[in-house]
Amino acid sequence: MDIKRSPSGDWEVTGAACSRGVRFAKEERTLPRRMLTSTLPVRGGHLPRVAFRSREAIPKEMLFQVLKSLRGKTLEAPIEPGDILVENVAETGIDLIATSHIGRKQS
Repeated sequence: MDIKRSPSGDWEVTGAACSRGVRFAKEERTLPRRMLTSTLPVRGGHLPRVAFRSREAIPKEMLFQVLKSLRGKTLEAPIEPGDILVENVAETGIDLIATSHIGRKQS
């Protein structure tokens, strides 16, 4: 696949097998985005950390800013898959959601 800027300023994509490939190539050139997956610490859980993902792809240049905003963040058990862990993370308009279950630690 090849992508070049035309004289009119539009992006021209050649060699893509489908329209999704064309859209991806243009987005990757103009505003690359990535899904963010990681873990956060949990207090009182049967496991020490919970896995999460971003609800939507985050602009690539903001990934480190988002991760920095999570430093020192600790969550409370219980947590269920799909729970919103952080709303509007780093003012991106994107939520972080749990992808795993963390039950309360048994005493």
